[in-house]
Amino acid sequence: MFQWGVRQSAEVENQMVSVERVLEYTHIPPEETNSSSVALPPSKDWPQRGEVTLSNVTLYYGPTDDSADGEKPRPVLDKVTVTFKAQEKVSQFLPHLIPPQ
Repeated sequence: MFQWGVRQSAEVENQMVSVERVLEYTHIPPEETNSSSVALPPSKDWPQRGEVTLSNVTLYYGPTDDSADGEKPRPVLDKVTVTFKAQEKVSQFLPHLIPPQ
């Protein structure tokens, strides 16, 4: 019974702190608008279609210079060339390119 009372009092305190934070956040003054956030039409030389190409890319985890033991880290991606066309979803492409360890 005592543990239940302690738990309930801690829960009430947590809820009160949450309410205090919400009230504090309602009094924060709004940020100034940024002039660059105004939507401007693209210039005439803007590309008409989107495409990103990565050619012969090698990626490492960690530094690429010699480590303390004198060995360079193995590349995670080695000499990868890939093209992303307009409106393609690319968030899942890397797991398929990384070979199993």
